[in-house]
Amino acid sequence: MIKSRDVASFVAKKGHELLFPTDTTDVRLTGLYLMQVQGQSGRMYVLSTSYRQRNRVSRKDFVLKTSRGNSEERIAREYRALKVLKPKGIPVPTAIALELDRNAIGAPFMIMEKIDGASSSNFFNNRANALATVDMLAKLMASLHKVNPDILSETDAPENMPVHAGGFRESVLSELKDQISIGYITSLSPLIRRRYLKALKKLEESQSKDSCMTLIHADFGPDHVLLSDKGPVITDWEGIRMGDPAYDLGWLYHVVGLEGHIMIDHRFVKASRQATFDLDMGEEAVRCYKKYAASTPENLEFYKSLAALKLAATLDLHVRLGYPSFSRILRLRPMEILSQTVFAYGAIKSFKENCESFLHERGIL
Repeated sequence: MIKSRDVASFVAKKGHELLFPTDTTDVRLTGLYLMQVQGQSGRMYVLSTSYRQRNRVSRKDFVLKTSRGNSEERIAREYRALKVLKPKGIPVPTAIALELDRNAIGAPFMIMEKIDGASSSNFFNNRANALATVDMLAKLMASLHKVNPDILSETDAPENMPVHAGGFRESVLSELKDQISIGYITSLSPLIRRRYLKALKKLEESQSKDSCMTLIHADFGPDHVLLSDKGPVITDWEGIRMGDPAYDLGWLYHVVGLEGHIMIDHRFVKASRQATFDLDMGEEAVRCYKKYAASTPENLEFYKSLAALKLAATLDLHVRLGYPSFSRILRLRPMEILSQTVFAYGAIKSFKENCESFLHERGIL
């Protein structure tokens, strides 16, 4: 946990040159709040500030994000990605400052624009909204996949440089194998671990074709697209890389399909059946993507299966290890704790069962 006084010191020293117009004075940190909604890639805070300009006091909020594991490379990758994507017309938050010196506030961090808007996952509440949301997500994804991947060379991050399709396939399979192996050691579930590794082995033995490599988000879904007054904004770019576009679409296929059945709101305090249960939102996402990209990625079926296995293993761990975490429980009121325990647990279990059913139908699990 970072300390307010360290952030206040950083703002006082560098705020004028990084965060505000040059003629501002009396720059101050007025608040530092852990955001209610947290991503997997890093801890995020609302950075509230005040400043004086032409005898008028103004206030402005930013997002301060640290990297999980305090990795300089991970937070720097996202910062550089935002810098190169915005000029290409991809709607992303404006990256403002990057500080890799751990001595500044105790961890490497970046400061970026705060987007005021709702997660697009909130708009799966009826048929019309769900269809419009899926269409928007597919259009955004197709736009990303059309960006010249050579811009990754501007990030100076060797691991993001172009790789061939076979190399990408092997890397994501290896990542999933590590995730399952390590995760299920901590959950003390060796039989479940063996079951998922056996399914992964079947995926490794299946065939896929060479494909054109593009930029991919690698975690593209409704929760990472905010709808603001200025339009949609894609967030959480830590995983950007060269890859098979079918990876992004395969992931979106399952995520929107699950959102179309059960939605957990952003605070994980309620879950409700959706009015879109009669629609196959995953197939709708594929149809919309084809409309904007002019084709469907060749390896989509393979990456649908890989995404289903990754989701099933991840959600199964949530169920086995318990949700929410103890640290989160300490910050919640009793009724919120009860809501999380009952509704979120049931929704996550339902998500897992949907993914497992998909894999059973294909003889993988």
